[in-house]
Amino acid sequence: MILYIALCIIGIYEVTDSLLENFTGKDLGVYYDMLDGKRAQKLLKPVIFCTLCMSSFWGLTLQIGYDSPLMVITNCFAIAGIIRIITAIIDKLDAH
Repeated sequence: MILYIALCIIGIYEVTDSLLENFTGKDLGVYYDMLDGKRAQKLLKPVIFCTLCMSSFWGLTLQIGYDSPLMVITNCFAIAGIIRIITAIIDKLDAH
């Protein structure tokens, strides 16, 4: 279950980042810098802007809803996480 949740978190981050970049031309880092005030940055960082920080917020959320009907949606994010990891491995192998 922990691996599944980790893949979901990676997927949530990658899907959000790529959607923003495709539709607006800006990645998540640009939007993080555009936030007004340290308080907004501090509150939103674990929600969407930092993959490692997201494990606290989304990890708890996904663990609570693990056996729910929303499992189909989380499966999509887990698949996106797996694809991201496989793509990173292939890119690293191609670089060598």
